[in-house]
Amino acid sequence: MACQFSIPFKGNASTIISRVNEAITKAGGSFTTAGNTGSFHISPPIGKISGEFAIEASLMKINISHKPVFIPCKTIEQYIARYLAE
Repeated sequence: MACQFSIPFKGNASTIISRVNEAITKAGGSFTTAGNTGSFHISPPIGKISGEFAIEASLMKINISHKPVFIPCKTIEQYIARYLAE
């Protein structure tokens, strides 16, 4: 089941992309980017999470294309929003 949401952020896009890249790769995932768009894959113990993102102005638009069934989309959105607010 896919999830789509947009999260506002403060700061510039390149800083946000660098922070997300660092967090995902530090957790053993992969992150690719081309300008202000990209994709990510991470496999925490709870199951694989994959998605794409695009930055437009001060919004990070995220599409989660694969996630464990038992994790609600809202939980993923809230986690990412907290991380971007730091």
